[in-house]
Amino acid sequence: MHFFKPTWRTVLPPLLLVGFAALPIPILRYTLYSLLAAPLWPLIERLGWVYQDKPMFLTYPAAILAAGVWALLLFLLLCIARYCIVRR
Repeated sequence: MHFFKPTWRTVLPPLLLVGFAALPIPILRYTLYSLLAAPLWPLIERLGWVYQDKPMFLTYPAAILAAGVWALLLFLLLCIARYCIVRR
């Protein structure tokens, strides 16, 4: 499908989102990715990816999951934006 054709403008932001989640910078996991993981919290708890002593902080796999889900949504939104702009 031409609609989902990857370009550097549609692929780079989602890759950066996942890439920053993979970096060993705990402050990102405790702030940005915790906010992004809020809708996914029931799934994260069910998977057991919660610290027992500090449940408000994300574990590494939970941050990767949140980044991956939001990266897919971001890619889709960027494809929609590109399609709408090109059609103008």
